Amino acid sequence: MERKAFNSLNEAALQVQSGITPEPETNEAVLEYFDNYFGDNLNEDTSDEDIMNAVYDLIDLTESVCDAIGLDEN
Repeated sequence: MERKAFNSLNEAALQVQSGITPEPETNEAVLEYFDNYFGDNLNEDTSDEDIMNAVYDLIDLTESVCDAIGLDEN
């Protein structure tokens, strides 16, 4: 994944986690992440808890990648 797309996903995940909800301009990388995460199961029946679990998994993935390449998250 390109670094810019990775940063966008991470930023979106952190915004959701902190309760910041910007105007509904959806980044294509975010849509792609959720489509890949949920497959054909992402629809109006997807619970908020399921979506938040996807966000938390993304945050964990971000931290793991940063640790693996020695990148300081700050």
